[in-house]
Amino acid sequence: MKKTDLYKIGLIEDEKKFQDHFKKAASESQNIQEVIIWNSCEIFLSDKTNHNIDLLYLDINLPHMNGIDLLIKLNEMHYMIPVVMLTSLDKDETIFRCIELGASGYIYKSDLHNLSETTNIIMKSGAIISPSIALRVLNNFRKPETSETLEKLSDREKQVLDLTINGMSAAEAAKVLHISVHTFRNHTKNIYSKLNVKNKVQLMKRVNSK
Repeated sequence: MKKTDLYKIGLIEDEKKFQDHFKKAASESQNIQEVIIWNSCEIFLSDKTNHNIDLLYLDINLPHMNGIDLLIKLNEMHYMIPVVMLTSLDKDETIFRCIELGASGYIYKSDLHNLSETTNIIMKSGAIISPSIALRVLNNFRKPETSETLEKLSDREKQVLDLTINGMSAAEAAKVLHISVHTFRNHTKNIYSKLNVKNKVQLMKRVNSK
């Protein structure tokens, strides 16, 4: 392996057990030359050599200054080194805040099986997210589109939609709304068109994805 393929990485973590696990994984990785560990964000910031690494792994759940607070601070400092967030947490607001702040990765500690591969992906201008988190990110991006589409429906169409997804037949729903079955079906056709679906099965899937 060429010298340029060897990386110097850092870890900010206060748990000794994970520190030891991380150091062991690094020692078994052919592309990691050195590991520097800081026990807190405050110690990291006070270290004038904190920029002498290629990649920083950062625990989110730290005492005093946490990982997100540090990520904000690093942005203010124009810290150009990629940062991978490590966590045992999975709150959506935490995930999206880290992505918004420019983190190059968001990984559950339990998913960090191959430190060498993860490091290589990031250093090759990539990004990495734990699979279960990636699915939640995708689902979140799908939500606004569906909500915006539902807003295109008229008040009457929303009433028709609500009765339909709650299992009422056309005749039953038309009676509740005091309209004819023909009018009810016309509203249904308009809903299908606006939501870009062809039948009730597709309609249910589309609405339940919001």
